[in-house]
Amino acid sequence: MAKKSKKSAEKMPEVLSPSPKKRRWPFVVAALVLVTLGAATAGAYQITQLPESAFVPYFYVEGVDLSGTTSFYETQVAINTAALSFLDEPVTFSSERGELVTTLRTAGVGLNTDAVIAHMVTFMSNSTALEKVRTYLFGQTLQIPLMVDEVTLKAAFATANIEQGVKNAAFTLSGSTVTIDPEQIGYGVDTTTLAANIQMAWLKKISTIDLPLLTSEPTVRTADLQPLLAQAQTASGISFTLTDDYGNEYELPLADHMDWLIPGSTNSFGLQQEKFISTVQLELASDLEEDPAAVIITQNEDGSYAFEGSARFGQKIDTLALQDTLETTLQTSLTAPETEQSVIAIPTTRTLPEVTVPDSLKALGVTDLVGVGYSDFSGSPSGRIHNINEGLSQFNGVLIDPGAEFSFMEHLSPVDAAHNFLPELVIKGDETIPEYGGGMCQVSSTMFRAALYSGLTITSRTNHSYAVSYYARPFGYGLDATVYDPNPDFKFLNDTPGSLLVQSYADGDSAYYVFYGTNDGRRVTMEGPYAYDYRSVPTDVITYVTTLEPGVRSLKEHGHTGFKVDWTRTITRTDGTMTTETIHSDYEARPEKWEEGAAEAGTSEIE
Repeated sequence: MAKKSKKSAEKMPEVLSPSPKKRRWPFVVAALVLVTLGAATAGAYQITQLPESAFVPYFYVEGVDLSGTTSFYETQVAINTAALSFLDEPVTFSSERGELVTTLRTAGVGLNTDAVIAHMVTFMSNSTALEKVRTYLFGQTLQIPLMVDEVTLKAAFATANIEQGVKNAAFTLSGSTVTIDPEQIGYGVDTTTLAANIQMAWLKKISTIDLPLLTSEPTVRTADLQPLLAQAQTASGISFTLTDDYGNEYELPLADHMDWLIPGSTNSFGLQQEKFISTVQLELASDLEEDPAAVIITQNEDGSYAFEGSARFGQKIDTLALQDTLETTLQTSLTAPETEQSVIAIPTTRTLPEVTVPDSLKALGVTDLVGVGYSDFSGSPSGRIHNINEGLSQFNGVLIDPGAEFSFMEHLSPVDAAHNFLPELVIKGDETIPEYGGGMCQVSSTMFRAALYSGLTITSRTNHSYAVSYYARPFGYGLDATVYDPNPDFKFLNDTPGSLLVQSYADGDSAYYVFYGTNDGRRVTMEGPYAYDYRSVPTDVITYVTTLEPGVRSLKEHGHTGFKVDWTRTITRTDGTMTTETIHSDYEARPEKWEEGAAEAGTSEIE
């Protein structure tokens, strides 16, 4: 047993321990690594201590020969020299449409050398030790970015007539004859590919640069229009009559816009959308389009309301809807010329303005702009202007309950001197005489218009006995409402979901009423005025007075032609239902009235 145990003890070292040769290799590798790292560290350190001239050869700038440079200042000079030479030496841009000989600088091309130069000249001070070692071992390749000013580039090519816009064939009017202006293919420089070509010219130092062109094909050609030439001749005599919400009319003769016409469906025309919209913006937008105007309403300590600003709807022409209507009307005019062409309402989209109100008004449903009324009283005498301002002030801040009928005369104070009114001309019976409050009809007529354009129900309204020019501005006759204590009165019904708050004021020679409440989306369009049944009084009236010298005549009152006027108001609600009514006015004919001096007073009529 002891012998066996001894054998085991002798074998164990051979199994558990490597041979002397095997035991040395980890130490040898470790020693080699330590020696290599030590040498590398020492070498890296030595690299970081090298002078500037040692690093210069390891910088490569595309397109620039830096051989022979020993400092970064010299590389800067070399880069700038190469860039200036490249940009200022003549080059030839060659294309299928011709050549252009110029310099790259003139063509708007530049080289952004600043960033490259700045990187090189600050290399020694700004670079880390690792960056210096990496550059020394592997070098740095830098690219100078190309800069292209496309506006200058295109201007240079414009002088050579290389680029040209695409043009569709279009009808044109020569005198009274419609002809066809032929199409034209468009050519434009492919600036993306051109930039790559210029970069290649920089690298290879070549002076001829391929100028790549993109082509644009016309969508309407002469062959498309030729079959419609006869119809286009007929169309040149058609004019569209357009009207806005206030009854203003605009003429749009096709003779001025023959280039609109493009082939539509079978044997018909469409309107070229881009040109049509451009004309609408140019000729109609300034009159019809406006941005919304905001208002801030506050409540005073006494419960009254104050207004900062005056709200207005924003409005844009719905050009696509208008185009569709005109195309349909044009087709009808060409296929059924005997059909009478109606006036076309200009479709618009409306934007509600921001209305800021206190909680007390929100609780009453006063949150939106409902409608605006306007009138022009320019040329009025001072007394009339005073009365208009006084009358407007009495309605500013008035609240009208939902479902209530509002009476103008019930709200207006007594019209006398004690209530700050002045004598001015009023129509009383068959006379026009001065009385206190002359001009109140301007105030009531403006409120009438606000109620009309708010889509409210008018319950009582009377036109003036004869047509007064003040009320023809700016929309024409037929939108006036005369008042006199106690009658006639002007009344309307607040049939909106909430209360109405009234803002009334004068701005220069203009009077305004603005109604705020709950806007339920109803839209109002007005068509008119349609005047008819004109009549005149054939005799003048002379009143003989003793205040004038015998035979001396003085005009007392102008004569007035009698006629009737109709407006059509259409109210469209959000569910699509429409209500149409006629606003009718019947103005009397009035004779011209004179005073003439005589020995005895009296009145007579003369032819």
